[in-house]
Amino acid sequence: SPRCSSQASQGDTDTSVTLASLLITGSCDDLRARDPPNGLQLVLGTAAEAHVTDTLVMSNLGYFQLKAAPGVWQLALAAGPSSDVYQIQADPREAASGSGKQLSAHKLARRRQPDVGGLVPVPRQRVIVSGFDGGFSLLRVAKRKGMERVSILDDEKQSGGGGGGGAAAEG
Repeated sequence: SPRCSSQASQGDTDTSVTLASLLITGSCDDLRARDPPNGLQLVLGTAAEAHVTDTLVMSNLGYFQLKAAPGVWQLALAAGPSSDVYQIQADPREAASGSGKQLSAHKLARRRQPDVGGLVPVPRQRVIVSGFDGGFSLLRVAKRKGMERVSILDDEKQSGGGGGGGAAAEG
């Protein structure tokens, strides 16, 4: 623009930039249905504050994104229909070490579907934000036993008919 070019000709300009947040992006897979769990509510928090921000899993490829500062975060299912119907699933070695599955884009393209029988339910998944890319997290979920036919988007479930969804419908 003309304004920038006139300033550049007058000498050096110092600029300060403040980074407010990074993006944690990810993909969420329903391991049994082999489809993204559309509408699944996720919350991101810390050990001290369980709910800092939240988001929904999108139906296209199960994509989600959350704003976060660098640090160690906990990704969990929101209370209500999401956690009533689904559980986070993890490899026992990942669960024991407290580390979530974080993948680079090239590793994501080559990932294999895990052996569902070898995964265990966990209450949350650890996510570490340590660089400007924010990281890409793979969140694996499965419906709880007896909930295989329940949709978290059902009107009855959202209105509290399934126990725990009433607050979501009011907000």
